[in-house]
Amino acid sequence: MVTKRHDEAIGSQAVVRSTGRPREEWHELLDTAGATGWPHKRIAEWLVTEHAVDGWWAQSLTVGYEQARGMRQPGQRPDGTFDANVSRTVAAGVQDVSALVSDDARVAVQHMRLPDSEAVGEWKAFWKDALGRLVAQLG
Repeated sequence: MVTKRHDEAIGSQAVVRSTGRPREEWHELLDTAGATGWPHKRIAEWLVTEHAVDGWWAQSLTVGYEQARGMRQPGQRPDGTFDANVSRTVAAGVQDVSALVSDDARVAVQHMRLPDSEAVGEWKAFWKDALGRLVAQLG
């Protein structure tokens, strides 16, 4: 199972527009500061306190930096575990699927704290199949 790197999901222009610098320049600043030896929280806090980066963007830059420097795999959480997420849209009324509030509902399953990216692929396949069966049953 291949998961997109964080920095592939957020465009370069958005990074510059929102933080004032390109991603590569942030990575160089973090390298110079010795951030490859820091935990996630310290990197994000440094971006906020030393460079006035907005909190959301500090988290985004931190994840991208950690992935670019091999400190974190794509999809990996700061504690080293992984999550698997699968969702499907089903054409069903509230009476057919409990706790739904519209005629067409999006059903999502999140399997958290998986040990590695291999487990993510296995559980995603399992949940895709299970949600596929649900969609088929609901017609």
